[in-house]
Amino acid sequence: MQRRFTRLTDPHWKPLPRQRHLRVWGARTATSDPEWKYVNLRRYFAFLERSVEKGTQWAVFEHNGPELWGNVSNTVEDFLFNEFRDGWLLGTKPGEPISSAAIAAP
Repeated sequence: MQRRFTRLTDPHWKPLPRQRHLRVWGARTATSDPEWKYVNLRRYFAFLERSVEKGTQWAVFEHNGPELWGNVSNTVEDFLFNEFRDGWLLGTKPGEPISSAAIAAP
């Protein structure tokens, strides 16, 4: 209870007023880097990172070599192609360089 009260009285904590039809657009982070200022962008890249990590766990105990790296590369490319196909990565064709500017707005 004390922690909740402290958070509500903290001058940096400003709850939104209760209004009907209130929408929050473009939630931002406290970074000075313009490529990482939006929360949805950070969340999406965190999702990509976690998904690639989980999707390549099978490779941990495989023998290191060109065949393994080819399979890992295909796994990651297939995942990113699906993201592109679903409209989350912008571009005119798959395989264009991915940058934070190429992420579609939710």
